[in-house]
Amino acid sequence: MQQEAPDHIQIRFEAELPPRKEGEAYPSDELGLDRIPGPDGTFRVLITADDAMRLLDRGIEVRLLKAHKVQPLDPKLIMTDEAAKALLEEQTRGLRRQEGE
Repeated sequence: MQQEAPDHIQIRFEAELPPRKEGEAYPSDELGLDRIPGPDGTFRVLITADDAMRLLDRGIEVRLLKAHKVQPLDPKLIMTDEAAKALLEEQTRGLRRQEGE
């Protein structure tokens, strides 16, 4: 018997899509999915169950890797503007800069 998640719990799936075929538009482009390159030419995406169904309807293999609950970001993980600037300065210290930067 399959259990359904309560309506108030939203889930996104980390998924892997097969490599793009040479010279062919990738159907996930039309769906507006952000993707990053994965191993062996595959792509990683974060999708909803509806996104997975739309990809499958287009004949794209979808390999679900992990489920993630949608929840507010922990405020401790949010970097302040000042901290981001300090980190950038630290990481770029010693690099030549163009005048005016």
